[in-house]
Amino acid sequence: MSSRGASQGSSRTTTATAGGQGSAKAAAVLLWVLVSGGLLYGVVQTVVKASQLLGG
Repeated sequence: MSSRGASQGSSRTTTATAGGQGSAKAAAVLLWVLVSGGLLYGVVQTVVKASQLLGG
């Protein structure tokens, strides 16, 4: 009887986890895009400032 209860409990956990994984993945992708965008902006600005400094 305890194995049956454990089976039902894990089924509910799996369903709840599967629903949470989609939103967690979306948040991770959004954060990755924001951080990458900020990094790219910083690199571009560094190149622009360095070229101004060295180019005159």
